[in-house]
Amino acid sequence: MLIEGISSSGHEREPTFWSVPPLFLGGTAAAGAFALINCVGNLSGFVGPGLMGWLLQTTGSYTVGMWMCAGVTLSAALSMAALARYCRSR
Repeated sequence: MLIEGISSSGHEREPTFWSVPPLFLGGTAAAGAFALINCVGNLSGFVGPGLMGWLLQTTGSYTVGMWMCAGVTLSAALSMAALARYCRSR
């Protein structure tokens, strides 16, 4: 059960990001935003494992890499919270 939870622990936030561009943008601008989201996701899938390996070799521990993953997730959550606050004030 733990492994199942860990393996799915990135997909619960995806619908949030995909639903945001149409709130602000329309037509081709929203399509461009979807492309940017997809680009960033693909880039992180390419860079992330190498960065984690480099951090493991440099520090000898997975701790720094896990803190990096937590920091990225926290920054995404804070940006979505700020965006939600902005949407409510409009």
